[in-house]
Amino acid sequence: STVCDVYCGGLSIYHHLKVVSNDINADSIASYHMDALAFMCLMYTQGKKFDLVDLDPFGSAFDCFDLAVKMANKGLCVTLGEYGHKRFKRLDYVSTAYGIDSMEAFTIDNMVEVIKRIGAHNKKKLSVWRVADWKNIGRVWFTVEPLDKMPPLRNRDMATMEETR
Repeated sequence: STVCDVYCGGLSIYHHLKVVSNDINADSIASYHMDALAFMCLMYTQGKKFDLVDLDPFGSAFDCFDLAVKMANKGLCVTLGEYGHKRFKRLDYVSTAYGIDSMEAFTIDNMVEVIKRIGAHNKKKLSVWRVADWKNIGRVWFTVEPLDKMPPLRNRDMATMEETR
């Protein structure tokens, strides 16, 4: 019943629930008008938790994933705006954010795996409930549950971590 709508646009679609909404556009009907990451940092430092966190940006919400997972108790919705880069064969952003280094690997499934790993590092199990793929954009709905044990890092994950240092 509680929702954090991080990029609400003109008006949050969750108006019938207890919503904390944000949109950087001051003309939007929102609780806050902040940069999304600054808003998430504020919510986190205030100790906020939500049944559902909705990340629906124009572009990428990658920088907000970690905090969104930390604050989500039951569900997480993520719009993968960067999926639109696929039509232009642009790997620059997804290679650094998601470790995707080829057009064949540029899939929603591979992006979802990275989000699940972020969940696991926060001791939460993210299970895909639904995926929508509109060719230029993807939207993924996750259920969120506590994770008792963090899965081990794979060799590829370790190599990626070393490369980013």
